[in-house]
Amino acid sequence: MTADQSEATALLEHGESVAEEVLAQNARRWDGLSAADRTRVDALARSLARRLLHEPALRLAAAERAGDQTRVRLTRDLFGL
Repeated sequence: MTADQSEATALLEHGESVAEEVLAQNARRWDGLSAADRTRVDALARSLARRLLHEPALRLAAAERAGDQTRVRLTRDLFGL
């Protein structure tokens, strides 16, 4: 995380990174997929990560604004940030 990056942004970027990692790890399993299908799988993985982390990111941003460092630290710990 950079100095000007919020914790919530770091959480969402972590989700994107996990999606990329899972896609890369499973790429060989999809040899039979067309380019269009690969694009769909990629979009699905990224969308799922964003959707799962949307509410936690909103709550983390609220904790940051409120100065609730306990919640911020806990969230960072829970998500491995």
